Amino acid sequence: MRTERLLALLFLLLCPCLGEDTVAEDLGVHQLGRLVELLTPRECEKLLFTLSHPEDSIFQDLERLSPETNDLGLPTRVRRDTESRTQCKTALTEWLVNHGEQMYYDRLSRALQRIGRTDIAIEVGKNINQDKALSLQRYVDDYHRRVATMGSP
Repeated sequence: MRTERLLALLFLLLCPCLGEDTVAEDLGVHQLGRLVELLTPRECEKLLFTLSHPEDSIFQDLERLSPETNDLGLPTRVRRDTESRTQCKTALTEWLVNHGEQMYYDRLSRALQRIGRTDIAIEVGKNINQDKALSLQRYVDDYHRRVATMGSP
């Protein structure tokens, strides 16, 4: 009986470690739709292009973002075309289904930064962190509840 309790406790402790923190797991279709609404059709095309090609060297990115070469001018915003937004959502959703299991969020974040949408990368990162914190809180609450039931006869 004690062995079963220990195994159950061990299983509970290992459960959060079994999942991978991939884009598909962290970023659902609903959140992807919200991300698409923030992109112009041109930004969407750039994001799809960036995600579908191999990443550049991180050292080149550091050089590009250095204070000497970084132009902080904000691009002008373009009114979004509904049809293009729908096409973008479809294409990004297909990307998520096909490649989301093999890609981590930081790659998506770097791609968003590369197309000039650091604001979206930060916001999506905040949402993912909040989801992870809530998931951890639920896990801890469940753990305490199970430990309390194990201690009582």
